[in-house]
Amino acid sequence: LPACQALYYELQRVDLLALPFATVWATGDVLESILLGVLYHGRGVTTIGTTDIRQVELGPLLKEAKDVPVFPSKSVVSACDLVHIFRNRIHPGNEMRQKYKLTARAARTLKILFEHSLLEWRKAFP
Repeated sequence: LPACQALYYELQRVDLLALPFATVWATGDVLESILLGVLYHGRGVTTIGTTDIRQVELGPLLKEAKDVPVFPSKSVVSACDLVHIFRNRIHPGNEMRQKYKLTARAARTLKILFEHSLLEWRKAFP
């Protein structure tokens, strides 16, 4: 929880500075931290395949979270998928090939969509 809170604080800071790449990166890190916590601490998942779950990146964590499943709705899954897509998009090679470059507005929209999905996810817990 403290690591996740620290990452969320950083997300808020980079969003205020209108740093689109950092906002997308930090949104993905918050999601990664939440998934790790839910799977590792909440569901007792210690490995994905043969790899220690604490060494696994966002994509495999997201896949495992869908398989377990931990999401309360398809809309939460869709928001998390979008975060993953954008996180992969900010790779420099991917960004160079894009016709439409990442903007601060698009990054903030992703962050807000993710935050709304977290609110929906939270309702699933008593």
